[in-house]
Amino acid sequence: MEQYFRDMLELLVPAWVINPFKCTIQDVKRESQDEMINLHNDDEAKARFSLHEYDKLWILKQEEYHAIWKEAKLLLMAFPTPYLVEGGFSTVMVLLTKYRNRLDITERDVLRLFLTKMEPDIRNLTALHLSSPITLTELHLGSL
Repeated sequence: MEQYFRDMLELLVPAWVINPFKCTIQDVKRESQDEMINLHNDDEAKARFSLHEYDKLWILKQEEYHAIWKEAKLLLMAFPTPYLVEGGFSTVMVLLTKYRNRLDITERDVLRLFLTKMEPDIRNLTALHLSSPITLTELHLGSL
């Protein structure tokens, strides 16, 4: 088991990601120090941090503290929430029991379709796969 998660076990999460209000300014990269000073003086952020967990603080303040968020999100995204993990397992169980042998979820990217929140752009996808060169306006006019 350890060989599969070695990179996660060896990952060092800086203290400022978990509690940005107890760190020193020198703990952050130079280009992010101004934002960290502003964050230390942000009373609203301190209040939100005391109410929420650290990951929610970063999500709420990502636009305001963009440089710090850019560093923190790489570390926070390495650890999915229990909700996402349980949702993934539930989806796999539904797919495996519903379709049984007719479907190999690992080869056909069906799992990705069920778990993503992205909407496919059907018009562009069909335009890419048409045999004759047709513009999107012609495709739109043809559907009227």
